[in-house]
Amino acid sequence: MLIKLEVLCLYLFFKFKIRRNGYNEVRKYLVSSNSKSYKSLDKKAEAIISVINSNIDAYEKSNICLYKSLIGYLMLNRRNYKVNIKVGIKFPPFASHAWLEHDDKTTIFGEDSDRYLTLN
Repeated sequence: MLIKLEVLCLYLFFKFKIRRNGYNEVRKYLVSSNSKSYKSLDKKAEAIISVINSNIDAYEKSNICLYKSLIGYLMLNRRNYKVNIKVGIKFPPFASHAWLEHDDKTTIFGEDSDRYLTLN
């Protein structure tokens, strides 16, 4: 239940920040964790990912992948899971997508991410 509440609070926080100041405002929240030891994705991480998936799909109708990636990045990094946020584009027609990567190989929220040119 607390994970669901944390997802909702982070969603509302990012929604407010993006609406008020644009996408550049959220960059300062994407700093790397200083932890020396990182954990592999386990059942706890999978539970967090599942809660994020189900709740953001219910709350948001556009930019779903961005909100999932921002929230997932913060929640997983706080718990010492090393994930990187990736943003990609494709065209024609122009489209963008955001996802997380764990150990540069496991893709989280990255449906069809291989079809996008990664920007970072």
